[in-house]
Amino acid sequence: MKDYIKRFTTINLRNTKIISILVILLCVAILSLLHLHNGFPLLLRDSIGYLSRAFQLKESSHWSNTYSLFIAVVYRTFGTLQMVPFLQNVMVVLVLYVFSKHIMKPFNNFSFIGIVIMLLFTTLPWISTMLMSDIFTPISFLGIFLLLDKPITRNQKLILIPILFLSISSHQSHLLTIPVLIILYIIFKYLIPYWHFKQHFNRHLLLIVLLFVASNIFEKRIYSIVSNDNKHHATKS
Repeated sequence: MKDYIKRFTTINLRNTKIISILVILLCVAILSLLHLHNGFPLLLRDSIGYLSRAFQLKESSHWSNTYSLFIAVVYRTFGTLQMVPFLQNVMVVLVLYVFSKHIMKPFNNFSFIGIVIMLLFTTLPWISTMLMSDIFTPISFLGIFLLLDKPITRNQKLILIPILFLSISSHQSHLLTIPVLIILYIIFKYLIPYWHFKQHFNRHLLLIVLLFVASNIFEKRIYSIVSNDNKHHATKS
């Protein structure tokens, strides 16, 4: 009997995970309708600069080098720029999914799909399907809020940490805005006595600080590493 219950529980967990993955993929497809309909990612004037630096692997002092490298890696891996907004939407949906699980009581997949459909009528799909790093600011803020304020599970951390690392280093303004955001959050918590700090707050705060430092070092040094690597390969050839 115990073996049967364990097997049944395992099957249910697998089915739940499969359903969650299918829901996430459906929501990514919904948010990607705009650039799929256009046949190409949305572009602004600044997008041309990112594309130019991505293809030339050229360093910039005031634009995100990480985002240019992100475009370069995605294009070289998949052979199409359409995958850039698609992967951006994957990150958006994953963070929104985790966020909704903690905010919506009770949470269910149909409600989440409904929320994503409603988001089609906002500016979100326009920003998330552009070749621009602006989408990573709200992703960063939501990810930091979840780590500081919600009881994040281990699997959710595994989702959020790499997304946060890329997001924090993908916009130069984060060097100022993220520390200000964290300081304001801590002050706000202290001013409202009945809003206590969640368990493991200090550990998660340290994690965010480490991510912030590591991502900014990565942002400043990545192109010099890539350039040296390219020179090394060119010399060998």
